[in-house]
Amino acid sequence: MTAIQRVFGGRVGAGAQVLAASIALALLSVASGGVGRLDQAAVWLVLGLFAMSLDLMWGYGGLLSFGQAAFFGLGAYAYTWLTTDKLGMNLHELGTAVGLFAGIALPALVALLLGYFLFYGRVVGAFFAIVTMAVSFLLQSLGLGWSRVFGGSMGISRIPSMSLAFIGVPVSTEGVLAGYVFVTVMAAGAAVLMRTMLSTSFGLAVDGVRDNEDRLVLLGFKTVQTKLVVFSVASGVAGLAGALYASHANFVSADLMGTLLSTEAVVWVAVGGRGESDRRLRRCPRCACRGVLAERCRRGLLAHPARRPVHRHGAVRLRGSRRPGSVDLGKGHAPCCSRPLIWECVSGSLGPARLQPAGGRG
Repeated sequence: MTAIQRVFGGRVGAGAQVLAASIALALLSVASGGVGRLDQAAVWLVLGLFAMSLDLMWGYGGLLSFGQAAFFGLGAYAYTWLTTDKLGMNLHELGTAVGLFAGIALPALVALLLGYFLFYGRVVGAFFAIVTMAVSFLLQSLGLGWSRVFGGSMGISRIPSMSLAFIGVPVSTEGVLAGYVFVTVMAAGAAVLMRTMLSTSFGLAVDGVRDNEDRLVLLGFKTVQTKLVVFSVASGVAGLAGALYASHANFVSADLMGTLLSTEAVVWVAVGGRGESDRRLRRCPRCACRGVLAERCRRGLLAHPARRPVHRHGAVRLRGSRRPGSVDLGKGHAPCCSRPLIWECVSGSLGPARLQPAGGRG
């Protein structure tokens, strides 16, 4: 493994990629228009974080949403309500840190409530996309009509910038450079957390929901709970992006919850590429064994309930059989190989066999 692969690969590599992109964007902005262009570059980073939240839902979880901007706008308004006196409740005395937390929590809770009725009601596919688009349209209409809370068509201005205390030292993001650095750190942290979540056994379940949810249900997995977690986490990340936007731009409006921004995010993710599993698979030289294990699955080698594939430290074994011939890819095998291998078996003829996620015991 080269030094570049060690830095930009793995769980922490997602944050390193964001930092590298942020540095490159900052250099291009300063070279083209001076330090003042960093203000616009920070907005681009925030929108990039917003696109990452949709990529988590659509690229990894297979949940296409045309209403992701609804949670972006809710995060922006939650930060605004708790840092200004718009509601007339003197909530601004709680501080911007509480506003940032509210910007993450409110969209996540709304997504959890909405997803509960949608997923348990088996609203999936194009119907899920239509419902999320309707939610985005309704929230935008509510924001335009309820000026007392959302500011109407004029929006809400004079929103304070983020001000935090780090190890007892107050840190303000009012400056152009300080605001850009803060947005970069938050985006990198969110990327690391999402990559860490997808690198666990839960990430395997997310891949299974995307590739073949019906097969996963037959294997005994509770896919509704998996989709609820992905939907809530992605909405929380979108809310974080919205709160950062409100803090940086010092202005919010109902258009932030509209269908236009939601559609633009879908285009960004589609052009940039959904997920990374396929690209990592093509770059991995050891994935030639993928076809071998898939052929064994199709021949019914895993048809017995006691024989189930186990993912542990990048290894795929067939347990429950004392006969020779079990498949062991080795602990040094790259995780990018083992994940597609397992789901190739899921899409094959496993019959009543069960899949044990990472960390489980045979």
